[in-house]
Order: sequence, then structure tokens, then C-alpha cells
Amino acid sequence: MKEKNKSIEELVKVFSAINDRKEMDRFLRDLCSEAELIAISERLSVAKRLKGGEMYSDIAGSMDVSSSLIAKVDDVMKSGKGGFSTGIRALESDSVCYGTFASMYDSLTYDVDYKGRVDYIEKLFERFSDIPVHSVLDLACGTGTASVMLSDRGYEVIGVDSSEEMLAEARRKQGERDILFLQQSMSGFELYGTVDAVVCLLDSVNYVVDARELQKCFELVNNYLNPGGLFIFDINTKYKLENILAGNVFVDEYDNVFYTWENYYDNNEKICEFDLNFFMKDGDNTYRRFNETHYERAYTDREIKTVLEKANLKLVAMYDDMSYEEPNKKSEKVFYIGKKL
Repeated sequence: MKEKNKSIEELVKVFSAINDRKEMDRFLRDLCSEAELIAISERLSVAKRLKGGEMYSDIAGSMDVSSSLIAKVDDVMKSGKGGFSTGIRALESDSVCYGTFASMYDSLTYDVDYKGRVDYIEKLFERFSDIPVHSVLDLACGTGTASVMLSDRGYEVIGVDSSEEMLAEARRKQGERDILFLQQSMSGFELYGTVDAVVCLLDSVNYVVDARELQKCFELVNNYLNPGGLFIFDINTKYKLENILAGNVFVDEYDNVFYTWENYYDNNEKICEFDLNFFMKDGDNTYRRFNETHYERAYTDREIKTVLEKANLKLVAMYDDMSYEEPNKKSEKVFYIGKKL
């Protein structure tokens, strides 16, 4: 028992000594398998939901976890040493930073041609949909720019995103528009009915780094898509993540914000890590710093086609970014158009 306690103390010492988020990420990924990290994350998510007053059945249904796991976490929260509470506070603290990021997101994506992308999507509707498109799900809608544009063009729109802060920005843009925004994950969303089309833009699919979660996402798309309807999404290609972004540092400045964007690519995991450091100028000429770390997985064309096929979605076309040209070996972004038959 003493040896076990000593080992735990040594591990705690190591954790306490790592202050850099990037170093912590690398340490955890070397120390634990992907399955172990997912299991730890699931327990913390369950604890957060329990603290929020959710019922066992609701948690089990939305997270696809067992009731026994939920009960075990509940018992530890009631009789443990308060570790879950510490973890939840850390999550909530991180969400404050993400809230700042959400408020800056539109400025960071100033060069994204949203109008051009929505124009392109409408042309894909006309070209490939077997049914008139009246209702659209904007999956991973972010701050809702595309959702608002689609609504303004007469579509019934549902926007789904996992970030409460991003959705807060989306609702500010919404105004009097009849858009339903839902805080749900890409691999666990639930709608009140079906839609004629699903769109998922700006490489949001890459953010689903677990292939099993991506499969769940595509299966849910099939479940809520009307027969003959389309699933349109784009991805950052493996070539872009591995050759254009990997190892590069980007620097930009606008208004009162200066930021750096560093990229690291793991060939074994096929994961690209984006480390963003923001310096926001306060009124007294000082700067406040905060960090964001994001991950994208490089999916090959074969992997995407396999996930679509397993989800019973037929691939009807794939194009180089916002074109009608076939992708090539150096394509950086590819649009996929799937159809529910």
C-alpha cells in the first residue's frame, strides 16, 4: 500500500510540475492510450452533467454510456475527495477563455467567403437533391453566420453546436429570424424531426478526431435526413494538414488583438494540433493573454467514403474547394456530397 501511495504521489508531483498546456497534452497522450483518455473524459463529462441536475436516463441516452458508470461517478462525487469538483471548475474556467475566443471568432475568420459558400451550397442543392430543399441543419454552426444567411434565403434552419459560447454569439446575430439553435455534439445530436439537407462547413468534420464518433455523426445525419436529401460537408485534406499547416507559425494582428498560430502534426495519430496564443489590449495599454488549443484529424478519401457507406449515405460527388473540379493530390480542401437514398 505504501508503494502504491508513493507512486501516486510521484505522479501528482509530475502533474503539478507541468504548467504548459501543450506539454501536458503530449504527456497525457504518451502516458495513456486514446481509449483511456476518452474514458477519463467521459467520467468528467458525466460528473458535470450530474452536477447540473441531469437524470441518469438523459445522460445515458445523450452520451451513450452505461447507467453503472453514471452511478459510479455519482458515488465518487458524494463520497470522494472532491476531485471531480476541481475538474468541473477547471472546465468552467476554460469555457470563460473559449467565450472570449467565441466573441473574436468572426474577426479571426474575416477572410472566409460565407456568401460564396452559401451560394455554392445552393447550387449543389439544385444539382443533386432529389427533393425540394426547405429545411436545413447547419451542423457545427459555430457563431451562426451561415445559418443566418440560409434563413435569409428562405430556408427553415436548425443550428447545432457543442459550444454554448458560440451559440450565444449565433443567437445575438439571429435577431427576429426563426432559427432553432441547439447545444449538442456532432456525434450525439437529436432533432425534433427530419430535414431536407444537412451542411457541415469549415472543416468541422476534421474536429471529430475519433473515427468512431465520426461514424456516429454520419449515422445520425442519415437518421434525420429525408430520403433524397443531401449531406454536404468539407474537410481539410491530409495534404494540407501534413504539408501546409504542419510545422508552420502564423502571426496576425487586428484592432486590439495580436495572435500567433502554431501547428504540429503527428504522423502516427494523424492529428494536427493548433496552438493559438492571443494578446488582447486592455484600456491601460497592457495586454491580457489567453490560449486556445484545437485538434483536427486528417481523414483520407478512403476513410471518408467508408464512413459514408457504413452510414448508408451514397457519395454522389466530391469537388475541390468551391468548384466543380475533381480533387487532386495537392487539394487543400474537398467538398463531399452524400445522399440518403
